[in-house]
Amino acid sequence: MKQHFPILFMQTAAALAVIMLWQGCSSDVLDSSSGGQPVAAGRYLAARNSESPDATRTVWFEQNTPYRLAAFVKPYYAASAGDVTAAGQPRFNKVAWEGRTSDGSLHFINIDSEPARWFGFSALDGETGGDDNLVSIDFYGFTYGEPVAGYSSDKDYIALDGIDGEQMPSDAVPSSLTRTETVSGGVLPDLMHGVLPNRNLQTAGGTAQSVIPFRHCFSKLRFATLQSVDDSGQPEYDDISVESVTVTGTYTGGTVAISDGKVSVAGDAADRQLVMQPTAVTTSQQTLGEMIIFPSDAASLNGQESYDVGLDIRVKSSSETEINQFLRNTGTGGTALQDTDGRWYGVVKTTRIYNSTSNQPLYFKQNTLYTIVISFQDNSVRIITVIPQVEEWLAGEGTADDPWQNQALGHPQLFDNEVWSDRNLGADDYDASTNFTGTIGYFYQSGRNIPFWPFNKSLYTGGAEPEPEDKNKDNNNLARSGFWSTSTFHAFPMADSRIRGTIATSWLVTDVDKVQLDIPEQAPSDRSFAFAQRSSGGDAVTADKMFTTDYMHWEDGPSEQPVPDGWAIPTSDQMAGIFPTTPFAGNLTFRRGGEDYITNPSQWGKMEGTAASDKAVVPADVKTLRVCVPYYNPGDTDKYGHSDAWAHWASINDPGSTTGISNYNYLSQTIMPKEPAGDPVKGYCSVYLISRTDDDILGMPSSIDKTYYQRDWGTIYGIKKVGTDEAYRMRWRVICKANALDNTKPEMYIEVSRYRCTRNDNITADNVQSFDWNHPAARLQVPISGMCEGRDRGKSGLFYNFGSETIYATASRDSNNRSKVLRIKISGDSRVNQYISLVQGEFHEHGKQLRLLRVSK
Repeated sequence: MKQHFPILFMQTAAALAVIMLWQGCSSDVLDSSSGGQPVAAGRYLAARNSESPDATRTVWFEQNTPYRLAAFVKPYYAASAGDVTAAGQPRFNKVAWEGRTSDGSLHFINIDSEPARWFGFSALDGETGGDDNLVSIDFYGFTYGEPVAGYSSDKDYIALDGIDGEQMPSDAVPSSLTRTETVSGGVLPDLMHGVLPNRNLQTAGGTAQSVIPFRHCFSKLRFATLQSVDDSGQPEYDDISVESVTVTGTYTGGTVAISDGKVSVAGDAADRQLVMQPTAVTTSQQTLGEMIIFPSDAASLNGQESYDVGLDIRVKSSSETEINQFLRNTGTGGTALQDTDGRWYGVVKTTRIYNSTSNQPLYFKQNTLYTIVISFQDNSVRIITVIPQVEEWLAGEGTADDPWQNQALGHPQLFDNEVWSDRNLGADDYDASTNFTGTIGYFYQSGRNIPFWPFNKSLYTGGAEPEPEDKNKDNNNLARSGFWSTSTFHAFPMADSRIRGTIATSWLVTDVDKVQLDIPEQAPSDRSFAFAQRSSGGDAVTADKMFTTDYMHWEDGPSEQPVPDGWAIPTSDQMAGIFPTTPFAGNLTFRRGGEDYITNPSQWGKMEGTAASDKAVVPADVKTLRVCVPYYNPGDTDKYGHSDAWAHWASINDPGSTTGISNYNYLSQTIMPKEPAGDPVKGYCSVYLISRTDDDILGMPSSIDKTYYQRDWGTIYGIKKVGTDEAYRMRWRVICKANALDNTKPEMYIEVSRYRCTRNDNITADNVQSFDWNHPAARLQVPISGMCEGRDRGKSGLFYNFGSETIYATASRDSNNRSKVLRIKISGDSRVNQYISLVQGEFHEHGKQLRLLRVSK
C-alpha cells in the first residue's frame, strides 16, 4: 500500500550506483515466410546489464536512442540450433533507433526500411541458408545510450573504422570491425557495447524478446574528498581545500572491437584534469566530479598488459606546515609554495592507485565505476578506493542536466547478495559519527503506513503552539528524551498539516473529513493518526483496531509496505544476512541468558538480584565467547533437533561452542531447541566470536551519565554460511560518542562490516586477529535510535533510551502473529535484554525503524 506523504520521502528518479539497468526493447512480431511456414522475427534487441543483481527489472533506453548494429549470419540447422559458433557472413551494418508505440506500451528497435527482412531468419539474396533456407543471426552493437536529434537519418552515427555510413564489405568479419574514440575537450564519450549471438527460429521463437546486453566500454572514476576528526570529534584541519585533480598515466585514444568489446589503447599516456571547482575539505564526504577513462585492467584490454593510473592532487591550506606534511608523508617531494592569496599549496602525487581492501595495485575494469576518496587524515593524505561490489556504473533515470542525482536512500551496500540502503527510511544522513540525529529517520508501527517522529509533548500543550509542526523536526534535541520513566517525548505523526486536519491535545485527528491518507486498518469513521497503544500487559489494542483483517500485511511484500518504488522492508531471513540471529551470538555485554527470549525478548539477561550482585553476568575471566548457530559442541550430543547443522559442523571439523552451556542460558532445555534451524537461513551455519580482549573492548566517554549502567562492551566477529562457497566474514562494533548538545547522553551506532572469505576460513579465539579487519568490502552504519513504546503506561507513544536501545522492523511475523524484529540494546537504566539480535514475539505497536533493501520493481 503506497504511502501518500509528500514530506516523508523525497524519491528521486535517479541512478543508484549498484543496481540500475539499461534496457532496450523488442519490436513488434514481424512475420515473413519460408516454405509456407511463418517465421517469427524482430523479437531481439531488448537491452539490459545481465550482471546486475536486479536483472529481472526492465529499464528501457529512452525513445530515439540510436544504435549502430552489425549482423552476421550462418545456415540454421534444427538439429544443431544450440550451436553458438560465431556466424561469418555479413548481413548488414545499420543505424537503428529506439521506438515505441503511441501508447508507450511496446518498445522496439527500428530501422529505416524492411525490419522484417533484416531481422528475419529467412536467408536473403547471397546468403547461404540451412533447413528450409533459414539462418541464425549474430548481432553486435554500439550506442552512446542517449536520444539524438535526427536519429533516423544520421547514417554515420558511431561509424565503424574505415567504413562509410552503412556500407558492409562482403569479406567483413566481426573481428575486423572496430570503433575508435578519443578524448575531445577533456571528455571521453560513454561508448556502450552489446552482443547477442545465435538468434534463430529455436532460440528466439519461443520468447517474447531476446536480450542484447549493452555494457559500458570504459571505466568511470568518481572523486570525493573528506577529512578525519581528532579524538575530541573536531576536524583535523581548519582550512584545507582540493584545488584540482589530474589523472595521470591514462590515454587519450583507444579502439573498441565490436566482436568482444575489448579496448586497444594507443599513443602516449597523457594527463587529464578533472573539471571541478576548488572544494573545501569537510568531515562529510563531498563529490568533486567524475571522469570516464579507458580501462587499465588487462582483462578489459585487447592483448595488452595492465598499466598504472595515478593522480596529481593540488592541495591548498593556510598552513605551510600542513602542506609540507602532506608532501612528505605521501613521498611526493618538494616543499609548499605560497600563492598570490597568501595561502600555501602543493601537489600530492601518486603514480599508482591501490585497492583499499587488499593493498594491491588497482587496475580499472570496463563497465565499472570506482569511487576514489581523497582522505585527509592525521598528517597524511590517503587515497581510498571504494571497490564496487557489482558492476555498478549504469545509466540513471535523471535528467540530461543532472543524470546522477543525490539519493534519499544513499549509496547502497551489498551484503549476502542483497542491496541495502545506507540509511534509515526518512533519515537525512547516513554518517552517525558526524550527524547522529540526522541518521535516525521515522518510526513505524508494524502494519501501518504512518511515520512518527518524537517531539517533546510538554512544549505543545495548547495556546500559540497547540501541536508540533513538521518544520520543528530538526529543532528537537532527542538526546533530552531520557529514560522511559522520565521522558516527555512522544511519537507524533509526520503527516502534512494540510491533510492531517486538526489535532487536539490528545494528538488524535478529530477532523476526519480532512484525512486523505490511506489507512486501511481503520474504518473511515475511526481513522486516527494516534500512535497505537496496547492495554497494559494485554494483546488487545483499545483504540486503533490495528490488528483487524484490514491491517496492512507487510509480509505480502512492497505493495503492502510504506516504501518507495524498488525498495522493501526486509524479511527476518534477509535481516539475518547482516545481523546475529540469536542473543547468544549478539551478546556484546557478556550476559548469561535469562528467561525464554523466544516468546519474551525483554527477559534476556534478567537480573537475579540487585545491580551490585548481578548474577546474570558471564564471569570476568571469560574473555571470549565462541557461539555456533545452530548450537554445536563435538563433545556433546544433538539434544536440540539440529541434526543437519551438527552434520555440517562435524564435516568442517568445527571446534564447537567453547562457551559451555552454563554461559549460554539458565534454561537451556527450554530455549536451545527453539534456536533457528539455520543461520542466516535453514541449511547454513554461522560462527560468532565475541571478544572483550584488548582493543575489542569499546565503551562510553567518561562524560556520559552514570545512570547508563552498561559502560563497556565487546566486539563480535563472525562468518556467515561458514564452510560453504558463499561464506563471508562479518564484524559488528558498537561505537559511542557523547551528544554534542548534552555530553551526558550517548550516541551509539553499530558499524556493520563485511569482508571477503573462503569456504575454508573459520574463526576461533586463537586466529581471529590473523584476519584483515581493516579493509571491509562493504560497511553500514546503523544508529541505535531510541525506543517508541507501544504499551499504555499512561504516556501514549513514549520515546526513550535515545542512543542506547532501538528496534528495527522486518516484514515477518511469528506463529503467534507477533513481529519478528532486530532488537538492539547496549545500555540504559537497566541491564535487561542487552544484545544485538533477531528475535520474535515483539509487539506490533512498538515504534520501529526501517532499513530497506533493493528489490525489482
